[in-house]
Amino acid sequence: MKSIACFLRSVLLFGLSLTLLSTLVLGEQSSPPKRESPVTVVKGFLEMETNGGRLTPDGWEKANALFFVRPVAVPKKRIVVVISKDYSVDEIAIRANKAVIYHGYMDLGTIDSMLRYHAPDPRLLKTATLYHLIFADTHLQSRPNESTAERTYEWKIEDPVTGLWLDVESAVRYVADVRRGSKDPIVAKNADQTIEVLKHLP
Repeated sequence: MKSIACFLRSVLLFGLSLTLLSTLVLGEQSSPPKRESPVTVVKGFLEMETNGGRLTPDGWEKANALFFVRPVAVPKKRIVVVISKDYSVDEIAIRANKAVIYHGYMDLGTIDSMLRYHAPDPRLLKTATLYHLIFADTHLQSRPNESTAERTYEWKIEDPVTGLWLDVESAVRYVADVRRGSKDPIVAKNADQTIEVLKHLP
């Protein structure tokens, strides 16, 4: 009787192990791949952007590939918006394959193409920008050991963001770099004055 009981216990444990294994395998196969949310995409763009990620041609192209539905052309005259680091990014609405994301920030002023600083409207305590995203077909990806390819979809920003959004530290670096590369004495004078203002911003 003892040997029969041991045999039955072994069979039961083996059956439970098979059930658990099949559950794990099926669970893995049926779980869809995780996609970044539209909020995460906008946060990723702003983290790159405010740290000066699009100040170089390579950085601009990288941002185009990572975040936008269509490539954004580099503007002939750059306008920089200086913002505080404590900005917020929140979901407004997600409907099917479209999303609207809210970006709230403290506007600390703008810098024009001649490196002149322009103070923000003192009546505004906080400014907001809305980003419109779409769950877009980005590219075809071939599956291993298969001749066919599957389409991949990701949240991408539809708005062509041509201006630059920089925090204070990145704005100072930007102005100093442009000043070094310019031979225009007016640009140099504007740059010196702008950097002095930026150093005293919160």
